[in-house]
Amino acid sequence: MTQIVDFDASTAFPVVADPSVSFGWKIYLKYNKAEVKAQVSGWRGTASDKAKYASVFCAALVAGGAIGAVAAATCAAYAYDSMSSLMTTFKSAASAKKCMELQFVGPVLVGWKAYSC
Repeated sequence: MTQIVDFDASTAFPVVADPSVSFGWKIYLKYNKAEVKAQVSGWRGTASDKAKYASVFCAALVAGGAIGAVAAATCAAYAYDSMSSLMTTFKSAASAKKCMELQFVGPVLVGWKAYSC
């Protein structure tokens, strides 16, 4: 198989042609440097501001008495803190010109990290 890659002076080497999603014990979603930068600039950079909406949505999914209220509050706090931590990691990775990896078990985000690429 041969892949032809167009590049210019701004191309970062080595050029990696691996898929951005891979499967193993978890599902791994990888962002290259340009994708990391895009997540923290422009309209995408407001994701941490939108964490409050994720927490409200999470809270709305849990209902039913005192136990439901505690579960909703716990879920909302976890969603808000996770989104804030995720965006902090994205911002740090963008500043350090690193890549990012998100780890999923099924549809659930279970981890993330910046890495040199």
